[in-house]
Amino acid sequence: MYGELCFCLTTLFGNFAVLISLWKTPSLHSPANILLASLAVSDFAVGLIVQPFLVSLLLTGIYDVSSYRLKCLVLNYVSFFLCGASFITITAIALDRFFALKLHLRYNSTVTNNRVILVVAGIWLFSGCMSLTYFWEIRISDMAAEIIVPSFFVANFSIYNKIHLIVRRHQAQIQHQQQQSGGGDNVSVRSLKKSAFNTFLVYVLLCCCHFPHMFVAVNGEATFTSFYATSAMVYLNSSLNPILYCWRVRKIRLAMKQFFCH
Repeated sequence: MYGELCFCLTTLFGNFAVLISLWKTPSLHSPANILLASLAVSDFAVGLIVQPFLVSLLLTGIYDVSSYRLKCLVLNYVSFFLCGASFITITAIALDRFFALKLHLRYNSTVTNNRVILVVAGIWLFSGCMSLTYFWEIRISDMAAEIIVPSFFVANFSIYNKIHLIVRRHQAQIQHQQQQSGGGDNVSVRSLKKSAFNTFLVYVLLCCCHFPHMFVAVNGEATFTSFYATSAMVYLNSSLNPILYCWRVRKIRLAMKQFFCH
């Protein structure tokens, strides 16, 4: 329980730092970072709502069994809503990196900030509508989750596989140009490749934190301890994401350092 409160504080601080740094730094106002901010908002909401609510739920189960069922329902709804938004946002981030490599010079004119803001609004609206089915009919929400979650993993695997093929083709073209002319500008390709790899790490981290809970949830004989422990791993993802951003994205790291040191 105390560990959950500790992770709650790190989640709030880490994601707030990411959001305020992105907002205060005009050079970071890009489509990719708008999607990253959307993911940070869902992670911040986990620390603000879900993790404290989980602690309250554990205390309720001990001291007030009568309201335990209602709190379980609310917690499941909010978790379903935020996880849905996170899953779809991560898929949108992967698509953004795919378009950046595929369109290349046409990317800036095609993928604009306003269009991405509309996409983010659509993601949250869709996730909210899907979450409402949890109150309407739990079986429908369960069926939706059984369809959406596997589709999410398949879609992301397919997108990153296409990104890998595009990067290999670009590298082959650059190598051929260098052999022909003795030069070639591959700085842009290296930057896009690194950016795509960073978003892939965000996806891998989410998989590592969510897979144990999915396995336990599917297993009907899972104990309360294993269910709670794997749920904590899911929420831990929200604490680790800001650390990953700071480690892998130099511009965000510098923006955070500038904001907190001045």
